[in-house]
Amino acid sequence: MQSDCLIVDAVLNSSLECYYDRTWLPIPMINRVECFLARVYQSLIMMNLFKSTRENDISQHTERIYTRVYVILMIASIVILLLCTSFSKRSRTETVQAPMNSFEFEQLYRLYSDGLNCRCSQLSISCSNFFSKIEVESFHPVCSSDFVSSKWLIHLVTQYGPPDWTSNQDFRQWGAAYFRTLQTFCSIANATVTEILENFLSSILVINRIISQDEFNREMNATLNHLKASMPNTFMQALTLIRITGQSNGFMNVFSSN
Repeated sequence: MQSDCLIVDAVLNSSLECYYDRTWLPIPMINRVECFLARVYQSLIMMNLFKSTRENDISQHTERIYTRVYVILMIASIVILLLCTSFSKRSRTETVQAPMNSFEFEQLYRLYSDGLNCRCSQLSISCSNFFSKIEVESFHPVCSSDFVSSKWLIHLVTQYGPPDWTSNQDFRQWGAAYFRTLQTFCSIANATVTEILENFLSSILVINRIISQDEFNREMNATLNHLKASMPNTFMQALTLIRITGQSNGFMNVFSSN
């Protein structure tokens, strides 16, 4: 402290130690936070990223509005990008050693059917690996009857041979030939079906992707149904070829029953 004649001079020359203590009073944390937020808010309000050479209030106000819009759009874009990145699916490759049972495969196929791949050693597989034997349910009942058996034909010829006076129109005259022809047709039908099935079993199934058991069964059933529907046409083509060949060459049987 310094003393002086006048009070004003004493105040001006004094260090004011008598009025203020050198140690500051502690400021509460909440007040510090409020002051910090107020400064941040004021900085955001006054922020201007599009400053121009014009210094009038209208231009500065417009530039601040542009700045706020730009900042809001930038923050929104970053938030959307982060959300899309966090919710996007991430692929992971996992190798499962074969062989596996059918239950494990079906479970994997049901969960990861779109991304399930198999490094197959070969893409072509013979159908005989899946079918050991295919049997036809039944032919026409006459083909399994006694009328096409050799015993019946021998019986017709030896036991009931036609007398000499019968005409060509008598059934006893050409009955054996009729049943022998019927037996031949049944044999051709059986041979045609057997050949079609053998060709199917020897055919190659080419698969370049993994399919489920249900899908495989559907494809095989569709193929077998197509074969079943095409068998009569194949037999009729063979029969038509035999008929055309006989007619074009002028063949006629002994009973003139062409």
